[in-house]
Amino acid sequence: MERALQILEIVELIVGHVAGDPTENGVPRRVDDKSPRLGQLEKLARVARAWWRPAVKGLYHDVNAFHVHRLLAILHPDWKCDKTPDDMPTYMQWNRFLAYTRYVRLITAYIQNGPYNQDPSFLCNAVVFETLAVLQARYSPTRSIFPNLEILNLSVNDESALCSTVVLFQPKLRWFACNFIEGTPRGIPKLLEAMAHRASEIRHVSLAIIKSQAVSSSDVKQIGLALPRLLQLKEFMLSKESLCS
Repeated sequence: MERALQILEIVELIVGHVAGDPTENGVPRRVDDKSPRLGQLEKLARVARAWWRPAVKGLYHDVNAFHVHRLLAILHPDWKCDKTPDDMPTYMQWNRFLAYTRYVRLITAYIQNGPYNQDPSFLCNAVVFETLAVLQARYSPTRSIFPNLEILNLSVNDESALCSTVVLFQPKLRWFACNFIEGTPRGIPKLLEAMAHRASEIRHVSLAIIKSQAVSSSDVKQIGLALPRLLQLKEFMLSKESLCS
């Protein structure tokens, strides 16, 4: 029996059963903060070394702000989604953080710049990602923070929050969707340029301007100039009733 529980295929079947049935696309459902599966997968990760990888993969393949908060705690126990600690993490903490983030495939988050007016467990402050960019440059400038990230679904409240997301652009990123909630959605051309440089395999980009001001005609022109640099792009959507002010 003990030998059987060391076989990867059997371990993955057990973890998959705990993680839940897959969705329509064959991707396991996200383990939410109130789900009993969260504690069960955490316990499985501590059973043995052979169980850690499948269990962590089940925990963090699809993450939201709650999971980002948990990942940040690896770097520093006082690091929350709405603030960063005064002291920097050690190399050991950083490498442990990367050991977890390598399993992230999908991120969904509302990134806000400025003080929170909602529960911070559901939001990420832009300063978090700005600090992650600094840490990446300091500890591992040639390594991606989320090397296997494929889908990025974001909502932002201003240009600063938008620019902070560049650190999430990774080589394997295929799908990027962003909702602009407030303010003027400036910075889109610069975002597309960064995407072309950091996420060369991007295929789908969808931008929705919800409560923001309209995109200026000059920005629309710059967007048109930036799009040809996304060589693998198959679909680009920019939605609002009026795009030019």
